[in-house]
Amino acid sequence: MKKIWWAVVIALLVTTLCCIEITFTISTASRVDQAIELSLQQYYADDIDNALSTITKASQSWHTAQKRIDIFLYHDTVDSISITLTKAQQVIKSTPEDFPTECQIAKEQLASLKDAQLPYLENIL
Repeated sequence: MKKIWWAVVIALLVTTLCCIEITFTISTASRVDQAIELSLQQYYADDIDNALSTITKASQSWHTAQKRIDIFLYHDTVDSISITLTKAQQVIKSTPEDFPTECQIAKEQLASLKDAQLPYLENIL
């Protein structure tokens, strides 16, 4: 009977950790996605300095969360988002006309990451 209880406790622990990971990853990705969108709005309003500041904050937020997200996810996916955000910061300084493209790439990567986190059968297998 003890083995059954231990199995139940372990299953509950694993389920809880998975729910925490899913919630954390999706909320972080959504927060960064919103910051990218705000940065794009500022860019289109010809407010380059605030757009740079917003994308820098988004990148820093992602870098901070990346340490935790790397525990659960493939490093390549998480790193590619980080690289794209860093590249967007550099692009807005050097060639601002390419900034929307970099932001779109980052948004697509974040959307892909969020979709991969949802507990669908094809994501589990």
